[in-house]
Amino acid sequence: MAGWRIRFALALLVLLCPAQPATPQGASPAAVEWAADGRVLIVARGFLARFDLEAGEEELLAENVVAFAVSPTGDRLAVAGPGRLELRSYPEFERLATLERPASAPLVSLAWSPDGATLAAGTAEGHILLWDAATLELWADLGIEPPSAVARLRFSADGARLLTAFADSRAVLWDIEERDVVRRFDWPRPGAAGENQSAVITSFVDLSPDGRHVLANRTLGGDSKVVLLNDRGRVRWSREGYGIEFTPDGSGVLSLVPPFRVAALYPVEGQARAQRIFQPPEAVTTLFLVRASPDRKFLVGVGEDEQGEMLVLWDFATARVLATQR
Repeated sequence: MAGWRIRFALALLVLLCPAQPATPQGASPAAVEWAADGRVLIVARGFLARFDLEAGEEELLAENVVAFAVSPTGDRLAVAGPGRLELRSYPEFERLATLERPASAPLVSLAWSPDGATLAAGTAEGHILLWDAATLELWADLGIEPPSAVARLRFSADGARLLTAFADSRAVLWDIEERDVVRRFDWPRPGAAGENQSAVITSFVDLSPDGRHVLANRTLGGDSKVVLLNDRGRVRWSREGYGIEFTPDGSGVLSLVPPFRVAALYPVEGQARAQRIFQPPEAVTTLFLVRASPDRKFLVGVGEDEQGEMLVLWDFATARVLATQR
């Protein structure tokens, strides 16, 4: 058990550090999701683990996992690994089905539509594959040129729009029903004519539930900015820090803020000041990632202190620390 925990900790340090927000070409970012039973699932560098913060227990579910996604009903997991895409039951983790897929590049990202009807997968060569979750039939294969690994997939709450963020700093907002592009987000690359060398959009990270706003991160010299854009590509505002995700109701943005050991909740509309600050225990030196539970009762964070990696659980409404786990 100790061996996999050490390797898992090293994976978190490499993949979650906000100083390197862009995902390398062909690589898969670490992912954290809340399960329906209140446990936290994390995958990094091939290890899929389940954490029970209340009981202080952890369990290694599988190795050689590239990406996973929890179904909206919480009773199924989509799990991708080298050469395979499986549906597994939850919490039992028993194999339910193996999905047929094109003999193309490896899968590197997964997402369920909010109604559970569609499973989306992104490949290392820029393809977005869509399956009917009931019949397990592949019904769409979207893509861009030139190809780039699909770093993230985010559906709008009604399932009509899908944001695909690519490893080379591009993103596309799709109309799924029409299988057409709503908007391309494609800033000039560093060194391009007219491009400011000190300001580069590095990554797109989330789509708002209403499908009308996109969250991105921008480096400005050595500083990091959270950028909120509308679906026409216009900047609504920017804040200091590193954006993680929209809150489940879409009213706020969760971000890490310098010196990257605390998390902040920014309102999508209104004032620039943070609505809430989530402070970890004093010994925590770095916070890598936070995720809100779907019911907005809790916030989980991945961080480290001098002894190594740890998980921190906050009450979302009060920002009070409820539990920690190594």
